[in-house]
Amino acid sequence: MSYKIQKSQPFTISDLRKLEKKEKQTSRQRRITAVRMVMEGYTMVDVAAILGMHRQSVASYVKKFKEHELEGLLTRK
Repeated sequence: MSYKIQKSQPFTISDLRKLEKKEKQTSRQRRITAVRMVMEGYTMVDVAAILGMHRQSVASYVKKFKEHELEGLLTRK
């Protein structure tokens, strides 16, 4: 399965950066940051190392974002 985020996604890197700054909940902010970094071209391993999380968590966030956009990313299921 490819974890690259398509350019056709309705959210741009700039949009996600703005959402990161507005988000008050740290865990949700980190999810947005992880997805944004993957969109910027970082590998999931690099994102995980930079943010101090497991690579599988990053992969899960990217998958949720691809399948359900922001709503899927921000819900905890």
